[in-house]
Amino acid sequence: MRRSLILAVTCALCACDRGPAADSPEGVARRYVQAVLTGDRDAAVALTTAADQAAATDTANAQEQIFTRDEGSRRLQGVIGKHARVTGQSAAVTGETASATVQVRTPDVTMATYLSSYKEDAEQSLKEFDRLVGQATTTDSSQQLALRQENGTWLVDTDWNDKAERRRKDDLKREYNVAVNQDFRRAAELSQQLVKTYPNDTGWKEERDKWTELGAVLGKVSATVTKAGLYQGEYSIDSALRNGSQRALQTVTVRVTFLNGSQTVGTPEYVTLSSGSIFFRPPVLDPGESNTAELTGDPPAEWTGQRVRLEVTAFTYPG
Repeated sequence: MRRSLILAVTCALCACDRGPAADSPEGVARRYVQAVLTGDRDAAVALTTAADQAAATDTANAQEQIFTRDEGSRRLQGVIGKHARVTGQSAAVTGETASATVQVRTPDVTMATYLSSYKEDAEQSLKEFDRLVGQATTTDSSQQLALRQENGTWLVDTDWNDKAERRRKDDLKREYNVAVNQDFRRAAELSQQLVKTYPNDTGWKEERDKWTELGAVLGKVSATVTKAGLYQGEYSIDSALRNGSQRALQTVTVRVTFLNGSQTVGTPEYVTLSSGSIFFRPPVLDPGESNTAELTGDPPAEWTGQRVRLEVTAFTYPG
């Protein structure tokens, strides 16, 4: 009987030493911090939400993550992580979300540590770095983590997805602002995306609505190629412009698409012609007016001078 009691007490003590359950909020938070400390990117990413796992592949996002640096840095991080210790963890659960705190003790690694470990042989340098890090003083700190349940599993909810989403929104805005000046059709498409991205922002709905009116005018303005070719390394295109709308136009932007046969080559160029140029009768291209213009510039290197396609993509009114 006494032996059974001793075994029972021993097992109970072992259970206490094992720490939190691996799949508990505290256990997941601890495992995540340990993975980050040792530079184990795959293990850390696997413990995050589905949205964050997808965002981890975002190029700019990956560059910000400490465990996705170059191989040499990751090896050094691994050495530091080997000497780091998780000293405690706790979590407060609210429904399907949790807030966790993980206490860590990490070596104080300075630039002097890196410099003092340098040897001509890379492996010897790493061994010396390991020795010095093991002798370094340590600092205690806390890591705050948010977690949420997905399909019954606790996962770390990082800010990677938020950062990637903000970048996507910023890129969409920048692309839209460029299109506003040179490609109305593209601006109309992007305005639809912006309405979906910012459903509560009436400003984007107003932007989207204005393209209906401008698109109707754009459909009545045309550019036709009358002659095109390569001359001394530059393209030279003679075109006929026509304003079939009921309003005068101050400027007209034409997209030049280069073709070898039916195959598009290179990147289209946008050329803006203004009423102040020698090609137009001042002050504007009036309603129903046709005029000629010559477009020149540097073509794509692979263009053979066979064909081009012109399309009016933007314009401005006088005033």
